[in-house]
Amino acid sequence: YGLLLGPCRPREAIAIMSPPVCWICLDSGKDENTAQPPVRGCACRGSAGHAHVSCISDYARSQSDAAAAAAAANGSRQVTDPTILLDSFRKAWTYCPTCEQKYVGEVALSIAQAMMVYTAPLEDADYRRIVSRLTLASASSSAGKMSQAAELFVRVLDTLGGVNYKVGPLGILFPLLEIEAVMSSFDVLEHLGRSSQTQCRDLITRSIRHISTSAYAHDPIVDMLKAKADLMGTGRERDSHEAALEVSRREYEVALSTRPNALYTLQCQRDLVEVLAKNGQWEEAISLGRELVEKADRVLGKDHQSAKCFRSILEAIESNSRTFGGSNTADGKVMIATIVGLPASEMNGRSCCIKKRSKDGKYIVLIQSASSNGTPQKFKAKAENLVFPKDTPITVEGLASASHLNGRNGGIVSFDADKSRYVVNIDGEPKSMSVKPQNVRVKFD
Repeated sequence: YGLLLGPCRPREAIAIMSPPVCWICLDSGKDENTAQPPVRGCACRGSAGHAHVSCISDYARSQSDAAAAAAAANGSRQVTDPTILLDSFRKAWTYCPTCEQKYVGEVALSIAQAMMVYTAPLEDADYRRIVSRLTLASASSSAGKMSQAAELFVRVLDTLGGVNYKVGPLGILFPLLEIEAVMSSFDVLEHLGRSSQTQCRDLITRSIRHISTSAYAHDPIVDMLKAKADLMGTGRERDSHEAALEVSRREYEVALSTRPNALYTLQCQRDLVEVLAKNGQWEEAISLGRELVEKADRVLGKDHQSAKCFRSILEAIESNSRTFGGSNTADGKVMIATIVGLPASEMNGRSCCIKKRSKDGKYIVLIQSASSNGTPQKFKAKAENLVFPKDTPITVEGLASASHLNGRNGGIVSFDADKSRYVVNIDGEPKSMSVKPQNVRVKFD
């Protein structure tokens, strides 16, 4: 049996010791373009799913070429189901053909960038070019590159606003793409500067009016977009938890009725769970959260990045409810944050409860541990090791170059993972600003 393998299960040991092999070219060497070995950014398990990014791109190109040829051959006939044509072009770039789950992380971003190169010769108004921009924008958003994602969505909205839906056999595709662009733009809107936000809001409003002239004018999802647009720029989306809950519930109900098992629907359910928790509606938040985790495990697989994220959020909410009775404590509110940057820690990426800030400037963290018999683990964490969500109330402190802003209140807009800084709005200031985590003090009262 050999000294290395031992007498037990030698085949599995050999598989573990072997380097991953690209399922497309069957080579375990490095990618000629990226100098990286075969990677995996999907829900495949074991030795399956590994591939070079350039091989995935070549495979997707061949599939897209075939889809484009089929579309050209049928160009004289009206497209009756546009989702089939869109999926046939986009699926190879965004879904693993083995596990049939979306690519995630840096793999999704690299493939989306290759997709943009593939469609570069096309005009901006070509549906394939628009799909490429939407795909890259979505991958950039998931990778934390929010500014890049916002710019891409603005470009798409600007392009689609000038498209005549009634021209050509493929005209019916564009309302669907515009709906997708508007829905995604809401998520990245606050990551733009104030002047760009105004431009994006104007484009969103124009796009909704444009969509209302299409065959989808009376679709429930358009009503949901109108409801979200009504809150834009009024301050209600930040100042009123009731308004946020109303929109989140409506968005989830529309998504559930149209695409019950889609990742987007699961994300809408996650958003509703978090808003319910913020509103103190713990029983409904936990019930809906457990349903979300069960569905994500079944549809995506327990090892999928999104499924793990949903599970972490549920753990934090359950821990919050058990520890504090789902209400405010004498020390103030309990916040939810994500742990990042702890050296060699399996806690990174998990959601946790923050009880208060101690006198030394660190935050008191509580997180559910599988080995603690249901008792939350408690420790202190620096500000730079926690990411608080959008709309968290804060006070700015310790600024040197803009000391006149110290002590001013505001709210978190987003977290820029590339720069490790928050984008915040400060009450009374016309523009958002970028600040380090250590210059942000979360308000618990």
